[in-house]
Amino acid sequence: MIFDTFTIVCSLVALFILLLAWLFNPFRRRIFNAEANEDTTDNPPLSLVIITQGNAQALEENLPLWLTQRYNADLQIIVVTDEGDHYADDVLKRIATTHDIHRTFVPQTSRYMSRTKLAVTLGVKAAHHQMVMLVNADCSPASDLTLALLVQANNPSSCTMVMPLSHYQEPCKGFYQFEHLHRSLYYMHSAVSGAAYGSNSNSLLFCKDMFMQGQGFLGSLHLIGGEYEILTNRYATREETSVFVNPKAQLIQQTPSRHIWRNRAVAAWEIRRHLKHGFITRLTYITDQTVLHLSYIVLIGLAVASGITQHWISLGVAAFLFLCLLFTRIIQARKVIRQLDIKINTFLIPIYELRIIWHNAMTALLHKFTDKNEFTCHKL
Repeated sequence: MIFDTFTIVCSLVALFILLLAWLFNPFRRRIFNAEANEDTTDNPPLSLVIITQGNAQALEENLPLWLTQRYNADLQIIVVTDEGDHYADDVLKRIATTHDIHRTFVPQTSRYMSRTKLAVTLGVKAAHHQMVMLVNADCSPASDLTLALLVQANNPSSCTMVMPLSHYQEPCKGFYQFEHLHRSLYYMHSAVSGAAYGSNSNSLLFCKDMFMQGQGFLGSLHLIGGEYEILTNRYATREETSVFVNPKAQLIQQTPSRHIWRNRAVAAWEIRRHLKHGFITRLTYITDQTVLHLSYIVLIGLAVASGITQHWISLGVAAFLFLCLLFTRIIQARKVIRQLDIKINTFLIPIYELRIIWHNAMTALLHKFTDKNEFTCHKL
């Protein structure tokens, strides 16, 4: 009998595991809930707050791109620097001859609180307008319509926050780009689902009153880093948060060095300990990873078992469905990557997906053995 019980059972198990792998895929889930057209004739006044974080070189490169935005309304530019940052002072003096820029600074005497969170607070307080676009100096707009599109994705009657998408500047290592996008998918889906967990984009559009009435970073001023994660986690709601992914409205982040990339990943583990909605997002991630790895293990195991027992039909079915698994993962990811206009070699997606869990495991291990005083301004 060609189709014996072993062959039928193996084929059904392989088909079922392939279906699970298709279902439990972050690239299959909804990641946005807002749209906007390119009609920029009716924009509200906006305050753009740029945080330098000591990166005056990035400010020099990216500030002109913000100043040339096609924004048909009053656009207030606020740059927050560190006191005594002479490089940033020189950059602002040169540009101030042709553009009106409001500058404020973080005093060197500030102690026992995150200087970046203090910079954000000072920048938001200096904003004249209700809508505030907060960005780091290492971010540049993907087009001259970035601000206009992001603001249009905001519904003034009900929305108080817009989460933009960001990706790394080219040239960039493929896994860096993939890891950044992979994490963004979980953050954006959590926001669309009404339980926003965080954001790994160094940019956020929100209402000033929301920040001021919520007392900003109260309770987390001592934490180093995680400004955008904390703001999103604390203030985003299902009804009042838009997630927008138009390629023209994306932010392009400066590609980090290996050292900075690793340190950010380790610091993110510490920040997550202070965020709500973590259980749902982590459970989703763990389920996705379990199904992904189980799919490969089961299909390879069935193929090996079929070969040993000389069940050639079930071997062929397992091999065919293994190839289907590879191409299914590639096609699902490719659709999203093309939609977002991000440069990632999609044929390497299966390798990147399998690498993610080991990258996260190594990051968790580094976090475990890192002195926790490195993550806070309150040194013991």
